[in-house]
Amino acid sequence: MMLAGFLFLLLVTDVESSERNCSYQDVLNHLNFTRNKELFSAIRPVKNYKQPVEVTLDVLLYAILGVREKDQQFVSYIWLDMWWQNELLSWNPEDFCGIKQFSLPTEVLWKPDITIEEMTERDEAPPSPYLIVQSNGFIKVTNDQVLVSSCRMRVHKFPFDIQSCNLSFKSVVHSVNEIQLVQYLNSSKITEWSRKLMRTQYEWLFVNMTLSNETVDLFGFIQSRIVYTAHL
Repeated sequence: MMLAGFLFLLLVTDVESSERNCSYQDVLNHLNFTRNKELFSAIRPVKNYKQPVEVTLDVLLYAILGVREKDQQFVSYIWLDMWWQNELLSWNPEDFCGIKQFSLPTEVLWKPDITIEEMTERDEAPPSPYLIVQSNGFIKVTNDQVLVSSCRMRVHKFPFDIQSCNLSFKSVVHSVNEIQLVQYLNSSKITEWSRKLMRTQYEWLFVNMTLSNETVDLFGFIQSRIVYTAHL
């Protein structure tokens, strides 16, 4: 009789466990997110201020929309994936019914202030309103952008010339000690995937994409920079 009662108790416990409900709010409460909301959006998400945030970039060329030789401008449509670790946000999915990730509005968390040096016109389309938060603390943002960027062209051999247009990504205000940029795909993979995704090449032929990871010194201010070069 006691054994039967014990087995029944185990069965009830298992059923209750399997029917347990979890919400994203439970995770946010665990992280004290509501109480520290301003903190999460205002400061670099590191436990040691001497530690830089490593920001990984993945840039693919989705379309060549125009090459304006007279204005020395390159009009492109790119896909940009960017992710980094927020050391202040993490949880065990097993404690929350297996929740491994969820989305949050982009304005509620700190994001790296990455700009493109050659950009001459801002995309009028709004950026993605959400970012993805993962249980290990990694934050991911995906955006598609139409870019109008400056490109120094040499057209004296037209139509047998090859143009090289740069898209240089770097932080606006952070030094290399605060933000370090790293690439995810190498040049060959970027070229391969860009060719697979390419929707239009305008009047030009896409040759390849190359990249370089640099540390630049501007009057003593040292920054991390990644340069993606489209060869047309």
